[in-house]
Order: sequence, then C-alpha cells, then structure tokens
Amino acid sequence: MAEAMANSKKTISPYPTLTEVEHTRNVFVTRFIARFVQKHRKYTKLLQENGASLPEAFSNCSGNFCATFEDEVDLIVSEKRNKIKNACRMKGAYSLKGLFRQIYQIVRRARASRIESKLLDIPNHDLMETLRDIASELGFAFEYQIVMLKSEAEVRLLADHAVSCTMNYLKQSDASLNRCHILEAVTDVPPKKSFSRIEKVLTRIQKKNNVKGVKTQKWRLSEIFKQPGLRVPDTDGIGYNFLRCFTTYGSLCRPDKYGFRGPLHVWDENTSGYALLYNDQVSCNSVHRREIERDITDIHQNYQPIQLCSHVCLSNKITKENIESK
Repeated sequence: MAEAMANSKKTISPYPTLTEVEHTRNVFVTRFIARFVQKHRKYTKLLQENGASLPEAFSNCSGNFCATFEDEVDLIVSEKRNKIKNACRMKGAYSLKGLFRQIYQIVRRARASRIESKLLDIPNHDLMETLRDIASELGFAFEYQIVMLKSEAEVRLLADHAVSCTMNYLKQSDASLNRCHILEAVTDVPPKKSFSRIEKVLTRIQKKNNVKGVKTQKWRLSEIFKQPGLRVPDTDGIGYNFLRCFTTYGSLCRPDKYGFRGPLHVWDENTSGYALLYNDQVSCNSVHRREIERDITDIHQNYQPIQLCSHVCLSNKITKENIESK
C-alpha cells in the first residue's frame, strides 16, 4: 500500500490515525447537530420577534409555498399597505432603502416559517435523535472525505454545508424531517448560495507535479457530498467493489478527485433492518451500474475505512439471530 502511494502522483500527508478518524468523525456529528439547532432557534426567534405565535406565523406565512420568486412577491404584496408604507418612511420621507429592508424581512420570515412548520410538532428528544442518526450515517458513509480534510475547521465547514443543504430542502412545501429525505437532500440538493461562504477547503492530499512541485489538493464544499464514487464491501467481506455513483443529474461523480464513499442506509421499520437509499440501490443493483476497475496506485481506493457498512452488517446479524432464535 505504501509503495503504491509512493508511485502515485498523489499522496496523503499526514495519514490519519485510528484515533484521528474517530475524533474527526465525532467533530462532524457534533457540529452538524449544533449548527442545525442554532438555525432552528434563530428561525424561531425571528418569527416570535414579529409578534406572532408560531402556529399563527405558519398559517399567515407558510401555506403551500414552493420557494419561488413568485411566491415571495405574492407574500410581499399581501402585506398590509400601511405596514409597508410606514417601513419605507425615514425622517418623514419615503426611502427606497426602507422598502428593501421591509421586503428582506418579509422574505426571511417566509423562509423561516416554511422550515419551522416542519419542526413544530416534533418533540425535542425525537428531533435530537433524528439529527444524530442523520449526522452519524453521513459520518459513516463519508468517512474518507471527512478525514481527508486538512483540519477541524474544514470539517466544521463541511458539517455547516450539510445543514445548509438540509435547510434548503426543508423550505420546500412538501418537505419533511425524514431521515431518508434529509440524506437525499445532502447528496442532491444544492445549498443556499452565500457570498460569505468559503467555497474551497484544504485536504491532506498532496499533488505532485513536475512543473509546479507539490501542491495541496483543494475540494469544493458543494461537491464533497455529491461527487464521490461508491465503495461497496465485496461479498467475501474482505475487499471492495468501486462504482460510479448514480445521481439525479446522471453519472457525474468524480472519484478521481473526491474518492469513494460508503453506501447510505436508513432504518426500515418493516424489516427491522437497514435499507439502502434509493439512489444507492440504483448505483449498486441496476443493470446499468458502472464499475470502476481496481487500481493499486489509486490512493482513494487504497484507503481502508474503519466503519463503512459495519453498523449495517452488525444490525442485520443481530436481527437474523433474533429471528432464528424464535
């Protein structure tokens, strides 16, 4: 393995230890939960500051919105005339700045109400459990991508990005805080664009170039969850099969740059076991699936994940033993 890395144009430096892998994954999970809760409180406070109870805010602002520009315009023009008129006045004169400020607040309130309407009836304990399940599954599947980031700062940015994708999904009228849907949102739904967001992050991967020398590989936050290929345990339980990942945009994954992730799973109450997410089912089982040839010089393929699907195998084994004992 070390010889393969030495002959490769890319190397991993420093290579993560077992302790670092577990710690880094915990940093991601903790940050994801904390960031989501922070956003949740922010939106709740925003609605309460407008002088309405949460149910009232939802009934006034969030009914069947589709997150389109036309919806925002409808919301703005539906506001009481005097309310907008007063907001646009500054020192007795009308202000264009005041108008835009009022529009901005209305749009913010509409978006907040869409999201909070999905969380209103969920007990806090259930919410925290769901968030931990989602973050843990992302941590298992994207272990390689998470531990390849240069520092904890980059890991936190990636967790923030996952929350941004989640919130962007929850703004849709038919969205729900469902484990399956949130995992699909993180891998499919683009985050809300922000000029202040750092788009590229540093990794542990060093690229060797005869002209430019050694250069640190950078990854785009918006592509880390969407561009890796799939690493699937072989039937012998020892090696792996590598596949191109099916997405709603087609087979656009870039495993040469972003490496491979594990399949995403959700708990199935009907079978009392884990089931593959739909897109990963297609990637793994479709007749059109695209396998990637094993390459001993590929640093991405040579990585040995600690967890990957072991939580699924253990759960299924326990379930099978329980059934056989009955």
